[in-house]
Amino acid sequence: MDGEDTTRRRVLVAGGLSSVFGLSGCLRLSQAEPTGTATSGDSAATSADESTTERATTAEPTETDAETTDGDDDAATYPPGVSEDGVTEALVLEHRQRTSGRPRTVETEYMGFNRLTTKIGDDVRMRVESSRGPETYVEDRQLFQRQTVAGQAIYAYSPELRFEFRPSVLAGTDLLEALIRAGNFAPVGRQTRDGTTLFILEADEIENATVLEESRIVSRYFRRSEFPLESFSGSALVTESGVIREMEAFLQGDGDGGEFVVNTSDVGATSVTTPTWKDTARRKAATFEVSMASDSSFIELVQTGGQTIGADADVRFQIDAYDQMDYFNGRFEGSSSEGATFYLYKTDETTEFGSPKLGVSKGSRPSSSPAGTWSSDSGVNVRAEGLPLVETRDVS
Repeated sequence: MDGEDTTRRRVLVAGGLSSVFGLSGCLRLSQAEPTGTATSGDSAATSADESTTERATTAEPTETDAETTDGDDDAATYPPGVSEDGVTEALVLEHRQRTSGRPRTVETEYMGFNRLTTKIGDDVRMRVESSRGPETYVEDRQLFQRQTVAGQAIYAYSPELRFEFRPSVLAGTDLLEALIRAGNFAPVGRQTRDGTTLFILEADEIENATVLEESRIVSRYFRRSEFPLESFSGSALVTESGVIREMEAFLQGDGDGGEFVVNTSDVGATSVTTPTWKDTARRKAATFEVSMASDSSFIELVQTGGQTIGADADVRFQIDAYDQMDYFNGRFEGSSSEGATFYLYKTDETTEFGSPKLGVSKGSRPSSSPAGTWSSDSGVNVRAEGLPLVETRDVS
């Protein structure tokens, strides 16, 4: 889990999708016709001042939202990996091959609480907008981020990508593979959109529960005790060539459930811009060091450089420290600058959500750790108003 905002989510009712492709401009799958016989600067507004614009030269035809029912195309061939017997992961391989290296836009959503829209240039440069987080730019596996809080632009930079910003995660292929391998997807009909045949796939139960538990992209949104998950239902739209345009699945655990979505559009017609604040992010991003006290009673977090955060206004810091499988959630409201030292310790209290509460002391070392010491398998996550600043494992 990645902290309090991940461990406590909006609980949705099991028993089916809460909506079928509720994104703007998506098909309603309930109108399908059964398939016939088949054979296989630091301004907050920089959008008008972006640089290094790359535009695709081989765009696919633009599609509208118009829907028609396909009643004559009995000669349509199933996409690779799709047959009357079901759907295999060969479909994901085909999707990957047909989209890799091509500019495209991918929308992903996890558990119904975080939607990302990623504009992918060439699998090297990606621009990410989040419904709940900062602006993000990925280039050559480096991560640049910016978020404005109380009028102040706060930056983050990492020379290595965090898991959720890896190309296969942002492109949705990791999630597509997990859902297709886990669910009993099968073709149930097809529709056309501007002359393009779209095959409709549906699933109503889990076929391979182990896949969901072993998939990091899925399992990080459920507690370990919730596996195997209780229910699964999904729908998808796939082109005859094997591009998965839209996929949505509803997964239910013991108490927690929600939608997982991947939509791919504008293949060959997406443009990506390099933000003007890219170099500023690398220069101003706060840097931290994390270490363990000699007696393991507390974890020491020190800002070693970069900008002052919350110089003119108190900023809320969400700090999570984990010890093996337990997460301790804490908050600090104030500011941080070079030389600021935070001491993190276990308390014997719980948060309003029932999670173990983390003690956070700035500038002064705590006398003890009431709930015990930290193990060697511990780490720290720090976010400033939702902007991740620190993510570390195995504190030494």
